[in-house]
Amino acid sequence: MRTAAIVILVLMVTFAATSLFAAEEDSIAAIFVFGRTGGWTTSGFSVGDGSYIVTSADALTETLPGGKTVPIRYAAVASRWTGDAYIGTVVATDPKARIALIKLPVPAIPPVAIAGDDALSRVKKATLGQLLSGDEVGAKFPTTLYGLKIERDPTRFTVGKWKGTNACISEVKDINWLFLTKLDPEDGTPKAALVSKPGLGALGIFFSKLTLENGQQPVVFHQVLPCTALRATLVKAGVPADKLSQPPSLDGPAKDAETAFQLISIALATSRTAHPSALTMAEAAVRARPDNAIAHLLAATAQASQGKHEDAIKSINKALELDPKIPDGTLQKGRILAAAGKLDEAEKELRKALEADPKDTRPMLDLVAILIDKEGKLDEALKLAKDVTKLTPEDLGGRIALARVLKKKKDYDEAEAELKAILEIAPKLGEARVGLAATYEAAGKKDEAEAQYLLLVEQEPENPGAHLLLIDFLIRSDKKDEARKAIEKARELKLQPEALEALKKLEEGLGEAEKQDS
Repeated sequence: MRTAAIVILVLMVTFAATSLFAAEEDSIAAIFVFGRTGGWTTSGFSVGDGSYIVTSADALTETLPGGKTVPIRYAAVASRWTGDAYIGTVVATDPKARIALIKLPVPAIPPVAIAGDDALSRVKKATLGQLLSGDEVGAKFPTTLYGLKIERDPTRFTVGKWKGTNACISEVKDINWLFLTKLDPEDGTPKAALVSKPGLGALGIFFSKLTLENGQQPVVFHQVLPCTALRATLVKAGVPADKLSQPPSLDGPAKDAETAFQLISIALATSRTAHPSALTMAEAAVRARPDNAIAHLLAATAQASQGKHEDAIKSINKALELDPKIPDGTLQKGRILAAAGKLDEAEKELRKALEADPKDTRPMLDLVAILIDKEGKLDEALKLAKDVTKLTPEDLGGRIALARVLKKKKDYDEAEAELKAILEIAPKLGEARVGLAATYEAAGKKDEAEAQYLLLVEQEPENPGAHLLLIDFLIRSDKKDEARKAIEKARELKLQPEALEALKKLEEGLGEAEKQDS
């Protein structure tokens, strides 16, 4: 806690006197993505009226266990101009142009003008063959790239700057891509960085670094979607064309924007982890921006993760008071209430979230987890689980939930078949492996269950949870010698206090069983 407090103090002192940046730097946004399998941070920049954020399409998709790629619906965006965070909706994705567009609830980041088509008229053209030859092509064409950078010790979110010297245009798959060479520095450019030229505005959006070694020496190109294709894609997505060329100015910036931006960005980043500083940073963000709903939502998430459920309920209620329509607000409230053991209230909130979006499978799955243990609700849980698998057959989490309900209904053969099918797709998906072992055990197939627990440990040898599940099963199965050996093997791991405590309780239980036998 003391370290986090020092970080906050350093941030407040460091950024209180920070001078204003140029308009192009101000357009850079910090984007925090939360998917079903994790979270990540990416760069983007503002266009139009300041409520549209352009970023990479790749950053707004995720790959689920089993290999299926699915889109992300929402992303949190932090503004260096206002110091606030916003939940943006992904309103368009263009796989060919490889960009995505996020819409914020209000204009919050100064937009950059998209350069006219003639801005690239003097750039030298090169054929794809010339480009792939590995020989240096292009001519002098100075550019500047801006993108989000994450610094460490202490953590800071800053705008990086790269200078390009040469450029050429080459057609690839019906798009005249801009290729930059001789960047300084050569490395570290984030995907979706803004490419600009003083006085002209945005020349495009950076995607990837390519190194070709067919020539006498390696040649590095930086691939950019140019302003012509960028503008056409954005207009097609619904951004007014006139605001792309001549965007309006925004009031501001807020006096303490940089300090608040750092605090809320760090809070967003740490909220994806179980790090003890997550709560400290979220509470600091609330103090910096007491009227920002996202800050209170982050505090609620951090408080719930630390078992402070009553505080979490107060925080989520405050977030919804500030913004009743905050995306996922009702869903998060339902989850927090469920974690607090207030299942009837949680069920009510989750049903509200499902009513608001009947095709959102997340409240469905959360409801399944509650209804599966409620008397008379098992059939509804089964229907919801089946609805999830119909809506998103690629989501293996939904199929695991369906198997869990089938097991609860004692349809062991169907549950077993479903879990085996999942493991055919994702053999190392531990949740499915545990589910199959539990199903075998419930069906009285102890040998098959033991084989699955052993395989789980084999696949995840450094995972304490896998070892603890095996030990618990062996004790329940009255296999004391095997359990004792498994305990000794678990002790060889670097166990955290919680895992050590769980292992100690299992060992005590084994000791009691051994005493009874003697």
